[in-house]
Amino acid sequence: MRRRTLLLGAFPALSTAVWAKVREDSLPFPPYRIVGNVYYVGSNDITSFLITSPQGHAIINSGYEETVPIIRDSVRRLGFQLKDVRFLLNGQAHMDHVAGQPLLKALTGAKVVVSEGDARVVETGGKGDFRYEGRMSWKPCHVDRVIHDGETVMLGGTTLTARITPGHTTGCTTWTLPVEADGRRYNVVVIGGVTVLPGDRLLHN
Repeated sequence: MRRRTLLLGAFPALSTAVWAKVREDSLPFPPYRIVGNVYYVGSNDITSFLITSPQGHAIINSGYEETVPIIRDSVRRLGFQLKDVRFLLNGQAHMDHVAGQPLLKALTGAKVVVSEGDARVVETGGKGDFRYEGRMSWKPCHVDRVIHDGETVMLGGTTLTARITPGHTTGCTTWTLPVEADGRRYNVVVIGGVTVLPGDRLLHN
């Protein structure tokens, strides 16, 4: 069978204007199936993905704290249960990706998995971030597992592989997983973030 690649991204540029309109960015949005066992459960502008399996589910990106009720309702509308979520993953340790993790962890009991480069930022609620420390903060969240490049999270018959792609944050993580649907094979890539932040300067390139 031919294998196709499907790229899923979450690229809201981080700026003062974006942070000023958090609630505007976290309006309800209809959940839907993307391909196979991969679903969209985020808000109108803050992307969150649900990966399902008979042995439990994973959510990639919890969004803001205000996004969590949207994720909860979307998971239910798709016919799944929050209590079956086993892992909370993210693409980057910025407020729009991880501020909702403490609440979502409390609702699900899931294990929080974060890259080594971003773990301290998540656990301290924003401290140690090279661009936004002192400007952006959220409730700290305990990290249950620190993950490194090439390591995996097993979810039933689905294997999610962490690819550390630093730049947007120190531990920015791109997740990849193979998916089969309708007789086709797909390589699903959930990109952690590629935006060059305001004030950053690229050297020798």
